[in-house]
Amino acid sequence: MTRPDSTELVHIKYSHMTWLRAFIHNGGEFFACRLITSADDPRGPGPAISKTLQAGITMYDGCSIEQPPPVMHDETFVVLGGMVRILTGDNYSRSIEARPGDVLWLPKGAFWRFEGEKGSIFYVAYPGDPRMRTPAAPTDGPSPEVLHLRSQEMVFSQIHLRSGGLASSCRLITPEISKTLSVDIHTYDDCSIETTAACDEAIVVLEGALRILTGDNYSRVIEAKFSDVILVPRGVQLKYQGDKAKVFHVAHPPLRHAQ
Repeated sequence: MTRPDSTELVHIKYSHMTWLRAFIHNGGEFFACRLITSADDPRGPGPAISKTLQAGITMYDGCSIEQPPPVMHDETFVVLGGMVRILTGDNYSRSIEARPGDVLWLPKGAFWRFEGEKGSIFYVAYPGDPRMRTPAAPTDGPSPEVLHLRSQEMVFSQIHLRSGGLASSCRLITPEISKTLSVDIHTYDDCSIETTAACDEAIVVLEGALRILTGDNYSRVIEAKFSDVILVPRGVQLKYQGDKAKVFHVAHPPLRHAQ
């Protein structure tokens, strides 16, 4: 399979994803699908190549998987289905139960353990190249805090469009919180928003149908459904459209304003 280079928009359909099942010595099931990687990732390249981001989908059911400390990257994820439990804090004393649509922020230096009941997530991490990761600077205070952003508590701002239709945005992780990634939820319904990607972006569809027009004279049309993943490299020109579409959007470097 010939993989696109790091300057091409890539659409990965959920139905085309290839899964790796891991053996868990303490029981349960864990599946992983690596989607966005660096070109020379030590584990081999994924179907989409990025110079900055790493992303994939993982599933947890009745298992417990610890992220070996020290954690040397920033990571965010959205729950796609089921329930995902994160144990974090000193001696894993804090338990977070996340449901579909919830977003978590896991900063460098935090400690966490994943559990779940038929839980699936789409995650994005920076830096994408594992060889570029370094430990967090030591401090005398507590480890960095994991943030849990509940879907039902998210507040959306409407985007006013002269061309008609509806679009809105909810800013979740801003440059005031992270210097590496910004995280937003966007909605698109019967609208058309033309833009040029100012950064590298990873997107997963949460609801509805997302349509992206790109290429020469916007001749390439991408129709993305639930759990489809899209990599948008910096500099790509595109139009966002949709039919009751809701998407999870992660960008590096972080955007100061929602697009």
